Amino acid sequence: LIQQLGEHPSDVDLLNQNRDVYRDHFDYEEKQFMACGEPCDADAHKKKHDTFFKTMTWVTNPVSQEYCAFAKNWLAQHIKNTDFKYKYKLATHHHTPEPYVWNNEFEVFYKQLDQEHIGLFKIMLDVETHPSDQGKVDQLQELMRNHFYYEEGQFCDSLDLPWDYCKEHKKKHVKFSERFAKLHAPVDHAEMKWAQDWLVQHIKNTDFGYKGHLKHAVPEPYVWDESFATDYHRLDEEHDVLFAQILAVSQHPENAEILATLKKGINDHFLYEEQRYCAVPGYNCVDHKMKHYKFWVILEDLHVPVGCEEINWSKNWLAQHIKNTDFAYRGKLFLRRHYVVPDPYVWDKSFLVNIKQLDDEHIGLFDAVRLIEANRGDQAIWDSAIHLYNDHFRYEESLFTTILDHKHNIADHRGRHLGLMKTVEGAVVPITEEITEFIKNWLAQHIKNTDFDYKGKMPEIYPVPEPYKWDHSFAVFYPDMDNEHKPLFTCVADVEKTPGDAGLLASCLKAYEDHFAHEQKLFSASNLYSDADKYQHINKHNAFLATMRGLHVPASQTWLDFAKNWLAQHIKNTDFRYKNKMPHHVADPYVWDESFEVHHTRLDDEHVVLFDLIQQLGEHPSDVDLLNQNRDVYRDHFDYEEKQFMACGEPCDADAHKKKHDTFFKTMTWVTNPVSQEYCAFAKNWLAQHIKNTDFKYKYKLATHHHTPEPYVWNNEFEVFYKQLDQEHIGLFKIMLDVETHPSDQGKVDKLQELMRNHFYYEEGQFCDSLDLPWDYCKEHKKKHVKFSERFAKLHAPVDHAEMKWAQDWLVQHIKNTDFGYKGHLKHAVPEPYVWDASFATDYHRLDEEHDVLFAQILAVSQHPENADSLATLKKGINDHFLYEEQRYCAVPHYNCVDHKMKHYKFWVILEDLHVPVGCEEINWSKNWLAQHIKNTDHQYKTRLIGPDTGENFSGPLP
Repeated sequence: LIQQLGEHPSDVDLLNQNRDVYRDHFDYEEKQFMACGEPCDADAHKKKHDTFFKTMTWVTNPVSQEYCAFAKNWLAQHIKNTDFKYKYKLATHHHTPEPYVWNNEFEVFYKQLDQEHIGLFKIMLDVETHPSDQGKVDQLQELMRNHFYYEEGQFCDSLDLPWDYCKEHKKKHVKFSERFAKLHAPVDHAEMKWAQDWLVQHIKNTDFGYKGHLKHAVPEPYVWDESFATDYHRLDEEHDVLFAQILAVSQHPENAEILATLKKGINDHFLYEEQRYCAVPGYNCVDHKMKHYKFWVILEDLHVPVGCEEINWSKNWLAQHIKNTDFAYRGKLFLRRHYVVPDPYVWDKSFLVNIKQLDDEHIGLFDAVRLIEANRGDQAIWDSAIHLYNDHFRYEESLFTTILDHKHNIADHRGRHLGLMKTVEGAVVPITEEITEFIKNWLAQHIKNTDFDYKGKMPEIYPVPEPYKWDHSFAVFYPDMDNEHKPLFTCVADVEKTPGDAGLLASCLKAYEDHFAHEQKLFSASNLYSDADKYQHINKHNAFLATMRGLHVPASQTWLDFAKNWLAQHIKNTDFRYKNKMPHHVADPYVWDESFEVHHTRLDDEHVVLFDLIQQLGEHPSDVDLLNQNRDVYRDHFDYEEKQFMACGEPCDADAHKKKHDTFFKTMTWVTNPVSQEYCAFAKNWLAQHIKNTDFKYKYKLATHHHTPEPYVWNNEFEVFYKQLDQEHIGLFKIMLDVETHPSDQGKVDKLQELMRNHFYYEEGQFCDSLDLPWDYCKEHKKKHVKFSERFAKLHAPVDHAEMKWAQDWLVQHIKNTDFGYKGHLKHAVPEPYVWDASFATDYHRLDEEHDVLFAQILAVSQHPENADSLATLKKGINDHFLYEEQRYCAVPHYNCVDHKMKHYKFWVILEDLHVPVGCEEINWSKNWLAQHIKNTDHQYKTRLIGPDTGENFSGPLP
């Protein structure tokens, strides 16, 4: 951004963007390092931010080149001199693998330390699996102690880590060990999970701090080996030669020619290597070149006879430099990497692509080459190998061609397969060594350079459930689809039991055909599911049906195994891609409800009318005046709405939005009386999808003006339903009125500004931590805080009356237009012990009493997770409560019944599938869900239900 500002100094929007983004970054960064405190030099760091940001608020367009140069220099020095103080000290949470198995994302690149980490993961998983085995607990604690002892010896002996790294790292070991030492059999599951998570966070947040800083063994004799490989052919060969040249100097320290050869070799190597790594975007070229320079300055000055100390220093420098520094560019250079070809030519785990069949086939390809080498004149062995390679390529291509979103270069991969086969197709027996050496090298390089690119990108292979039935892990969260998926599982399981039943096989085929037709109709109508996804999805359906339609009874076990696997993979890899993309529900009768609310009073009011007019037109298709009224009202609405969102611009996707209006309105101008029911259905669907998929993009982004109360006193129309936030808003209204009444009191002004800053800080922490707000809500909300603060910070006594009125009005508009966006989305505290209290009250006696009992039922399951009766009671209670509650709130005109019921459904799908013993994670999830749901969702119907509650508790819906 600073670079762009230097190139476009007169761009007002770019200057404002710089201010907004820097302010957002400083706020977020301060939140992180303030939690770290003194070790991160937090207070001094914040002052530097404040001082720099003041310069940004003062600068005006056109921005001088002097200011841009100052800002560039400030940022470069600030990051390296100040931000670097919090390196490896901030609390960052990383994913803990499940099952708990070490993988190379935890690699620190020191052999013994990596092996110890692998061992710790392994024994921790062993203790988790055998919590009552005290012997395993003792072994784990001993391994952890020994690991800490060895690791501390390594990083505390490093010369180039920050001065306090050793102390702070050891402190973390001590703090962990105090709690970890108390572990004993039977090990509490939660404690084991805590220890596993601690190790994951510790390796990535703390151990990674010593990566590239510890000492490696210097080989003796001084000869390059594969542990120094960067996997770039020329660079590795040059490193090999440099080892040999240093060794030659050590053997002939008086030989000036050998020393000159070493100097030339080092210089040439550095020049080439620097050219390669400095071309990599984002690579730390500066520090790497500085290490070269510091070595070169000393080496260049050496003369014969070379002393023993200088020789040992050179040996050590090159060994440490390759492993601690050069290794940082492994896999990053714009070169196809060259890997060592194994000798003997046997597949090993370094070629693992983590897909069992492909790994098994790769083993076979290696074996085939060795067989050819042993039988060069055998035509049958050569033909068999060619057949094996072709079969492998066909199968592999059938997998990687399913990788979506252009994440793998499919054409290049297939081209490499074809290239190999064309190269060897003319070979005749006896097969020459040149051919076999070519194939051996090709396969080794191909797997690691090309096949490795699809690692983690292939459609995941999921386990096939046994017994074969649907469970909640297959839920797409569209009730129709989930309910249709269930019999697809059961009918295949039934055919497996009675493979000779032709009627059963035919009914199963019909179930698949009907489901596919229904599913395709739905996703084909979606504007969010891409055309490429639709095309591939339909092709997969057709390919599966082709296998099923060709079946004869008895159905073969081969086909049944295929079908069971196909459905399990298809739902999770393909159907899951339409999650949250299917068309939204279209009500009948066609009535607007709050699920369509855009939180702009006039636009919402107009949407209500649009729904009503289309409904009327469907009921009176021959009414010419009604058709004209639809055209007029839709045109007026589009014109007004466009005026609003065009002022918002790109964040509201304004241009694309307008085109959708124009396209739809053309259909309205073409339609004539009597209007067909097909057109009415089209228009109803268009409006429903348009509001939720397009209008929702401007939610809380449009400028809407609300009435500012006089006198300036908070009332419950500003309520956001989060206790601390509402109390802070009340306090801000109060102090603003106080400053308005006492404009000359600087103390009150200071207090107001402090309260506003603290409120913004706390509020941002809440809404930026929400999981279900739009992705850009946090950024846009904080931007409004920053823009307001720039002007508000200049307020001083005596306060100008107009300025105070501006600030009061801003807060009113901001709460209603922006803060209201987080209503129902923030996190509430989950009570402990888990008991209902008055803060959850909806003020309807039966609903509150049922909520009270549900809390108690969840608590009972948590206390007796093995008790099937307690779980069954909870499931019945939830089901009966949902049925009654849905009957109550869906009867309220315009209430958002659709989304509320969907929240129930998503919870119920998982709860219904639970079985004993219920896991800790599921219990905590249930506790949290109910607490959040009541306060964020059920509280929306407070005071709105029609009449008081009736009927016995948990008797289900009223007749």
